Amino acid sequence: MKKLQQAYIWLPDMAARTIDRIAMVLPLFYLAWGLPLLLVVAVVTPPWQNPDEAAHMLRISQIAHGGLLSYRFDHSAGGFADPAVIESATPMSPVIHRPENRVSLGMLAGAGAAQWGTTAELSFPAIAQYPPILYAPAVLAVEAGRVMQLSVVHTLMAVRMVNALVATLIAAVSLYYARSTRLALAALLVLPMTVAMFASAAQDGLMIALTLFVVAGVDRLVTEERDPTLGEVVAIGVATAAVIMARPPYLPLAALPLICMRGLHRRAWLSFAGIFAVSAVWIGYTLSSVSVPLQSAFDPKAQLLFFLHQPWTFIPILINTFVLMHSNYLVSFIGVLGWLDTFLAPSYYEIAWYVLLLTFASVTIGPARRTWLSLLIWFAAVGAVLFAGYLSWTPAGVDHIEGVQGRYFLPLAAILAMAVPTWRSVGAVLWRPAVVALVGLATITPMMIVQALVLRFYLVP
Repeated sequence: MKKLQQAYIWLPDMAARTIDRIAMVLPLFYLAWGLPLLLVVAVVTPPWQNPDEAAHMLRISQIAHGGLLSYRFDHSAGGFADPAVIESATPMSPVIHRPENRVSLGMLAGAGAAQWGTTAELSFPAIAQYPPILYAPAVLAVEAGRVMQLSVVHTLMAVRMVNALVATLIAAVSLYYARSTRLALAALLVLPMTVAMFASAAQDGLMIALTLFVVAGVDRLVTEERDPTLGEVVAIGVATAAVIMARPPYLPLAALPLICMRGLHRRAWLSFAGIFAVSAVWIGYTLSSVSVPLQSAFDPKAQLLFFLHQPWTFIPILINTFVLMHSNYLVSFIGVLGWLDTFLAPSYYEIAWYVLLLTFASVTIGPARRTWLSLLIWFAAVGAVLFAGYLSWTPAGVDHIEGVQGRYFLPLAAILAMAVPTWRSVGAVLWRPAVVALVGLATITPMMIVQALVLRFYLVP
């Protein structure tokens, strides 16, 4: 604390105390910032203009009608869901991936005319493999919408708002529990991509929030230099398993409990084994009963066999992927809204990355956290995401990986915060500037998001 005070003797006492108070009440600050913004984004974003939102709503409808598990049929996968979702989404399709088009009153009227009705066997193969766990809040919203006889579009807005509320509350709890990683996690939460995912029908928002919850819990235990209680083991284990089941390439996250266990005793390994086993069972089920090639050009089995016979060929593919796609990953990690066709001001991306680097550097103020293990988990998960894209989304013979988006790395960035080594003197210098930078980013982000959405979808170019 003395070093921290000496590092800021140039700051007026009142300014220093204000910055410290902001850091202390950051969870409340985030709630006051996030909830109004997320509700606005949920409404301003036109219906069905988040990635795969209609497919997610079909999965939610299937679960709401009792179909917890999807299945294969007619060379595809899905289940019984309400066709009204497709009826509502179709009028909005001319806007998707066409930045020159704007939302019209006719489109909104056509989308709003669809009403909930009966079910039919429908195909949604890209979403069918997702478990029902993270869709629970959305299912409740759909059930409420059907009872109140809301239109499909109004129910979609309710789903977005409920997802936003639950994800925001989990994120606020995460910030409360976090210690040295608090500013880094908060910076991830104010990114436009995170905001967009929180305020959508997809499961991604809850997945991001739960990953931050796990990292915050591990961070707290490491800072307090104690082993987790049984309740903490269960909470971390359930949250981690839910995230992995929702996105199987995150399987390396099963090792997160090993970071905070002192001495790597039996409870740590049992926790790891439990998370891994539950996740592996779900992954095995989806591979055997649900997963199908997403397009005729994709053949995951052929890709896997080719890799097993010539694994060294994957290295140049990885290198070429980063050469070709790194700028796309960097931009879409910060935020490309809509169907990944709504960009923010170029200068905003630079500012956001500077703030991220500063807040992550401030983590050095914390204690040692087995940084080597955190880094290993992060590398393994990033590699698994890319390998999954290679198997599922990349046609045979292509020299780079397709189908991977920057938002897939958002939860993994929270793991990277645990890999920052301890360097207390540097952390003491960077802590308060990082708080100021974070507040600045949070101030301009709402304006950038709303402006981008309004210009892209409503104003004549």
